[in-house]
Amino acid sequence: MPCRQHLLVALLALTSGLAAAEPSLVDLRMPRLSAPPAIDGRLAPGEWDGAAATSGFASQDLDWTLAPPWLQTTLWLGWDEGNLYLAMRARQDGAPTLARAIRDGDEAIAQDDALEWLLLPGADRGQARGPGGGFFRLVANARGAHLDQRWEGQRPELRHGWASQADLRCGRQDGDWVMEMRLPATALGRNPEAGQTWIMQAARLVGGVRLHTGQVPGGWLDWPRFPAIALTSGEPAVQLLSTTLSSRSLEVELGLAAPPGDATDAEVRLSGADGGTLSRRLAAPAGGNARLRLELPLADAQGPATPVNLEVAAAGRILGRWTWRCRPVDDPETLDLRERWRRQRSACGLVGSLAELARVGHPLRRRLDQARTIGDGAAAERLARELAVALPWAPIGQRLLAAVLARAGRTDEALTALAAAAERGDDDRAGLERDPDLAPLLADPRLAALLDRMRLSPGWLPRMVAEADRLQPRSFVHEGLLDWDPDAQQVVAHWLPADGPPAATIVPAGDALAQLLNGWWNAGLAAGNVGDLYDNRDGGHSLLAEGLFPQVARTVYRLPLRDADLSEGLPTGLRHQGPIAVIGNASQAEVAGAYRRSLGRRELLDPRGAERLVRQYASNQIYVSPACFDHALASERGGLGDVMPALTPYGLASVGWSGTDQPLVRALFATLAAFPPAVKRRLLAEGRIAQALQMILRRCLAGVDSDDDYLTANAHPAAFAGGRLRVERMVAMAQALTAEALPPAVHVRVLEEDAPGIAGRDFFAPPGHRERLLDTPYAIARILRSVHRRQWRLVVGAEANGVSGVQVRWALLRGRATVTARADGASAEIVIPWQERHPAAPDSPLLTDRIDVVCAAFDGRHWSAPAFISCSLPTDETRVYHPDGRIASVAPAATEPDGPYVDPELHLARPWRDEFDYAADGRLLGWTRLRSGGSERFDAEGRLLGPDGPRAVDYRSERRDGQRVPVVGYAPR
Repeated sequence: MPCRQHLLVALLALTSGLAAAEPSLVDLRMPRLSAPPAIDGRLAPGEWDGAAATSGFASQDLDWTLAPPWLQTTLWLGWDEGNLYLAMRARQDGAPTLARAIRDGDEAIAQDDALEWLLLPGADRGQARGPGGGFFRLVANARGAHLDQRWEGQRPELRHGWASQADLRCGRQDGDWVMEMRLPATALGRNPEAGQTWIMQAARLVGGVRLHTGQVPGGWLDWPRFPAIALTSGEPAVQLLSTTLSSRSLEVELGLAAPPGDATDAEVRLSGADGGTLSRRLAAPAGGNARLRLELPLADAQGPATPVNLEVAAAGRILGRWTWRCRPVDDPETLDLRERWRRQRSACGLVGSLAELARVGHPLRRRLDQARTIGDGAAAERLARELAVALPWAPIGQRLLAAVLARAGRTDEALTALAAAAERGDDDRAGLERDPDLAPLLADPRLAALLDRMRLSPGWLPRMVAEADRLQPRSFVHEGLLDWDPDAQQVVAHWLPADGPPAATIVPAGDALAQLLNGWWNAGLAAGNVGDLYDNRDGGHSLLAEGLFPQVARTVYRLPLRDADLSEGLPTGLRHQGPIAVIGNASQAEVAGAYRRSLGRRELLDPRGAERLVRQYASNQIYVSPACFDHALASERGGLGDVMPALTPYGLASVGWSGTDQPLVRALFATLAAFPPAVKRRLLAEGRIAQALQMILRRCLAGVDSDDDYLTANAHPAAFAGGRLRVERMVAMAQALTAEALPPAVHVRVLEEDAPGIAGRDFFAPPGHRERLLDTPYAIARILRSVHRRQWRLVVGAEANGVSGVQVRWALLRGRATVTARADGASAEIVIPWQERHPAAPDSPLLTDRIDVVCAAFDGRHWSAPAFISCSLPTDETRVYHPDGRIASVAPAATEPDGPYVDPELHLARPWRDEFDYAADGRLLGWTRLRSGGSERFDAEGRLLGPDGPRAVDYRSERRDGQRVPVVGYAPR
């Protein structure tokens, strides 16, 4: 996942465990600046002339050799009595990558084009990670958003908020990214002084390539290898301004800044492994600067890397030194790195541009549209110009500005703005002709040339193409234009079927299923797979066989989307949209450690997962992935039981591991092909393809032979076994549908329910753990956490649509619950008591802690797709209740690894026992908490009782030695 890796490009490492008075160990001297630079995001002439500077990055991806010039960056450093100063100039083609819409303090900043600075005031390298030590971390991206943290030395994985108080500005200068920063020393707890050595490391994060300078090799947090920087005053400063690799040589540009009143004469030595050494003098007048260029020949591109040393000294003191290994820039590995870097930046840039469009562009656009609606031309113009400045790479601001200006009669200015939009890739000629505000421009003869330019524009967002089976003539092609959905935080691929004749058959001739489908197709009775899209999202690991459904289009993810991590796993970051049906699969899972899980379980636990699933379901899409551990016995490769947190109709899980999803994929495509043309058109238009497929699949499973069977666990497992599919029965049911009598639809909502428990009083979990998991139209899910409630009661309403006489039916699928339907079936009261684990299906050895109720509508002929109400229980607890329902005690069911599995993202184990006390009138007095080391008393409000009175308690996640997953811990406020 290139865009989500921690992409470190170490520009500079400033560390030393030795005194600055030892000149042989100084790698760079950082001078005291005579005047503070203006922190404005622009490197003004002469502003940083007195600072030290370094460049020359080495790439870990190239076996620690010097990186080519297109990855080099220059960093300037200085200080005064109260601040550290830093400036940077970096090559940056196009817009910064911006991994997602981010703000100050977001860890995602480190996934962007960014500068990272690590600091440790003092001279002891060991304190960076030693006992009682630590270091500061500041990361800033190209838009000035920053993250500041303090990492504990002995536990560097522990990070704490840190108020750096940094004054930071970014800008663009001649196409490069420029950053200036002032960091107050008060935030570090120590003022800089001449003679000190401060431990620092600066790092640029960009596009998947890791670079370092100084005594390489040396990787992330490799403190002993970082160069030593001496803080000086009144001494000269050396500036390594650039390193340029060519096909046969290395060129170095150096600068020397002499202090006021003291001319400096320095010796420069650049030497290679063959013994050749270039020695030059570099003299700077008092208070002035001097420049020098050196060029060192390198070995052949196919040969080994050449060790190179650069050293600058004056008056017997080292001003700066660097050590590299060099390969020519046309070395094959270097060329490969360049191509990979470009692909990764392109991928990140796509997602980042769309994210920025959502974060910055959409709010401005809404305000601008409001101003245009009420006729406030001045406000509309101001907002359009603001949008054009905020998104300089996108045409939207200039296009809207053109509309505002045209409406005001300012034709020349409007055409100029429209030309600027075309330069940024605006190719929406149809939109221009439809916009009434732009109508005055249509009669202007100057517009014709502009329209031609727009016609030839490649567009401002990349296009993704899905094509028919490669073994067949490319007679069917989809083309999708990417967009950004700010509400769902997803990239959206908009699709339109292309013209052209489809393949002659639905499936290759052969078996009875082929005869059915192809016969219906030839007779015009079946819609076939025209308009259907197969979306493989596991890199071809489990792929629908070539040629099996030749009318089906297949997604082909181009490099930008693959490298942006948008082509694998369930489509959390990307959604297909259009008059198409999508069947996809991802034969993947998280397979290692205590957090191993299927993709389906991971999606249900994602805070945005439910919203994405509902949108996907309503867009005629179903994705299949293996259940793996989540629906298997322990004897089956370490299965966990049936541990899905909820039952939903939004996707499908297959029983087993890789490849078990394919029978479901094939069955769904065969059923899609069997729909009569009019039926399929209506289902697509109403967004009900996924509902119809879910109903047909479940109604036709082996063991589901009657209408009553549809309301049993047999029809609604958490995962489907391929051996239970009856595909010929599925296609026959699909073919028998008519457009005038489609299956009914039903959705559910909670009308009333018990109030959720209060964290810290009724249940004990870190912030974010809640009792309401899902509230969606087709799936409701709860978690019975509260210990003061022996059961959960809720009343659910159902709304069904279809022909007259539709009945709504309710049924308990698994577990114990009381389901009482109202007379008209439009609502039901569901009461779920606390209970132990139970079989996932009758007579099944597979256990679950989930209680499921199904709601479905029946019109006398067809069932609707199901809607589910689920409740999950933390059955790693042993609860004892009094006969009147009051809680008596709660304790862990067993210690790891013998206890029942519960999802650590859903339930965290509590390593203590609580025993509850009541007054004579039944009123709760509090409880005693028994744990290793003693006991504690809590009052009825969950406050810890102590000598100073009751104190509120904060619960948190804690990982203890020897434990695979965190447990719940707590501390008084």
